[in-house]
Amino acid sequence: DKFNGGLSSARNAGLDIARGKYVLFLDSDDFIDTELCARTFEKTEALSADIVFFNALPFTKQALSTQCFFKYPALSGVFRPRDIPLILTQVSAWNRLYRHELIGDVRFIEGLYFEDQPFSAEINILAQRAGLIDYPLYYYRRDNPASITGDYQTAMGIFSSFDALKQVLRKYGVEQDLYGPVYSASEVVN
Repeated sequence: DKFNGGLSSARNAGLDIARGKYVLFLDSDDFIDTELCARTFEKTEALSADIVFFNALPFTKQALSTQCFFKYPALSGVFRPRDIPLILTQVSAWNRLYRHELIGDVRFIEGLYFEDQPFSAEINILAQRAGLIDYPLYYYRRDNPASITGDYQTAMGIFSSFDALKQVLRKYGVEQDLYGPVYSASEVVN
């Protein structure tokens, strides 16, 4: 129970008091499959993974999409997210189960819109062992009128998020290799 300080503040407060082995983020306007926790837990344990990524289906008030949200490469077994551009650029905090110790002191930047980007990039760089369940276990709402992605002025905050992301890349000395071009392309597209 805390004063409303926004999404980053709430996530950080949760991380500060979390004591479990794993962490999962769920946005307040989305929902999850009843099997998400069991399936990701089993996969994480079987692979001794730092992260297990999973897919999502977008939905609106009118319909549930049949097309998965993420386009993952065909992967099996263990991989490093930083070695696979299509995984590296997955910047939603909610599309994976995290081993709590991997997150350590990494936190969301409070007051920043699109706070998933710098957080997820740092986690993707730090993770040494990841797995994938390319099956929709998460349901992502696309038509919430209160969502920041629906407001032009708020959506302009993506550029501040890219600045923060570039700082993360510099911190780990990876802005000049594959990550720089991948994220620069994402910035142009956004």
